[in-house]
Amino acid sequence: MTRPSQISALVLCIGLFVSSIARTTESVDLLIEHATVFVGDGRTFTNASVAIIGNRIHWVGPTDKALFSATTRIDGNEKTVIPGLIDGHVHLMSSTYVLDSLSLEAYQSTILPHWLEAMLLHGVTTIRTLGAPIRESRYFKEKTATGELPGPRIIASGPGLTAPRGHPAATMYTSTPEFSRRFVRTAETADQARAAIAEVIDAGMESPLKLIYHGGDAGHDDYMMMGISIDRLATEALEAAVDEAHARGYIVSAHTNDYEDALTAVLIGVDGLEHGVVSTALPDERLSQAMIERGTFLVSTLRLQGLLHGSNV
Repeated sequence: MTRPSQISALVLCIGLFVSSIARTTESVDLLIEHATVFVGDGRTFTNASVAIIGNRIHWVGPTDKALFSATTRIDGNEKTVIPGLIDGHVHLMSSTYVLDSLSLEAYQSTILPHWLEAMLLHGVTTIRTLGAPIRESRYFKEKTATGELPGPRIIASGPGLTAPRGHPAATMYTSTPEFSRRFVRTAETADQARAAIAEVIDAGMESPLKLIYHGGDAGHDDYMMMGISIDRLATEALEAAVDEAHARGYIVSAHTNDYEDALTAVLIGVDGLEHGVVSTALPDERLSQAMIERGTFLVSTLRLQGLLHGSNV
């Protein structure tokens, strides 16, 4: 039987323990105080603090409850803290600037480092770069990861897969075939598609891998882009690429432009769409319903939509 004196002693011990916790301040690396905090799920906190340990958010709450000692403190008064922004569709290696080996060297040494730092300063902490050569993708990914080069975290999907006379092989790189071989992979058959996907994965590129399903059927439809006739990736090649990537634990997204192409890609099993439907308004709900049923994501690239259809998009 527990005596009253023992109960009193137990309560006293618990009280002392709780009091000691309340007085103890936890140590964190960074504390942002007195800020408006948008947490990304629809809630916004005023006069709030964010405690960070390492590269992880440890705690978010009212500033008067932030009982932390911090190596660095930032007064966020009259400022807003938001989650890092993610740009899911970036072309770090653009044919606008990269025309030959000399311009590629100048671009990588001067323009691209400036752009990477500017992205970070504007709150973009993660980017996914598509259609870029493997070696350069790995180089800039490593430099930003180590902090040697200021910039966002880079998810590098590597060269995209297209038809031999498809976009961008026959459009953006038609005059620079040596660049085309580095920036894009081509396939006419299922075996070629599997080999291309295997090469990109084995080289260390990351999900989602990019497939280009945009254009006309070889020998049938005259599909023009940039004044050049382009072919669509063969359906069997698209199917094989999706299957090979999924078998290796990778996901894929398809660059599409037209409604039926986007629908076909989704039904085949791509995990996401780049651009989606750009050429026309959606004629029905088949595509949206198929995407909902399969959990297919959309990288809408609204800047492209705005350029083509105006600012009211």
